[in-house]
Amino acid sequence: MNRPAHACLSPPVLRHSAPLTRRQAILRRGRPPSLLVLLDEAVLYRVIGDIEVMREQLAHLIQLARRPEITLQIVPRTVRAHCGLAGGFIIAERDGYPYAAYTDAQPFGRTVIERHLIRELTRRYDALRAEALPSGRSLHLIEEAVKPGE
Repeated sequence: MNRPAHACLSPPVLRHSAPLTRRQAILRRGRPPSLLVLLDEAVLYRVIGDIEVMREQLAHLIQLARRPEITLQIVPRTVRAHCGLAGGFIIAERDGYPYAAYTDAQPFGRTVIERHLIRELTRRYDALRAEALPSGRSLHLIEEAVKPGE
């Protein structure tokens, strides 16, 4: 079936954008948490919406990546098959120790608190981060993707 990508965004999915906005507000509070983000290079070039929307999104990523508490790294497309292709995940830490994780899946994600699963996700994160570009080079790559005409 050939449907536009936005056709996957049903009203219930769109309703989840309000909690997302609230979660993003955490990054603007007085003492924001540290955030380490790994993105596959393909997301810089996959147009969601239109070109202008993508430029705005990438410009927002650039602003975030320049903040001292945020580290953004790109996993380059030269890295062949990797564990990140199986889906996104988030690992929450407190005082340097992972205590929970969230894994993406369709139509619902899953919160994980089992220690062995958190260890496995942490191992996968470490493997991905070892393949990622340093943050400065990652930022430069995003800036290049924002340039007009590309």
